[in-house]
Amino acid sequence: MMKGQFHLIALIAASSTLFDPLAAHAGCLRFSPAESELSGSLEARTYPGPPNYEDIAEGDRAERAFVLKLDEPACVDADPKSETNSADQAGIREVHIRWFGGDLASLVGKRVVVRGQLATATIAHDRTAVVMDVTAARVQADGSLDRIQRL
Repeated sequence: MMKGQFHLIALIAASSTLFDPLAAHAGCLRFSPAESELSGSLEARTYPGPPNYEDIAEGDRAERAFVLKLDEPACVDADPKSETNSADQAGIREVHIRWFGGDLASLVGKRVVVRGQLATATIAHDRTAVVMDVTAARVQADGSLDRIQRL
């Protein structure tokens, strides 16, 4: 193969991902109803809640939220059929973990892997651009699976 032909083939191969939307989003997560897994360190944070969601010292109720600081930045592909999940999300480094039942306090400060459904933040109680309704979490100690907790 001649040198010029090789450069042309390399240029075509590299540029094909620029025009192929599926190739551009390879590896991105999907919004609900798809299940996703995320890993990182779980933190408990306090945010101002109602009535104004601005300042606890000024009378807003303190609200505790659990936020997963991701091991690696993530992206989520838009769902064109959804009104609330209709925009791509990229460079996600933190995800507000929502759960219904159970207490996540025992997992704070630990490296965890969570499974659940992702959604775009839609209400004032959602503390990151993308939130996850968690269905299960694994806690890892020293890099090995320690236990599984159903939430």
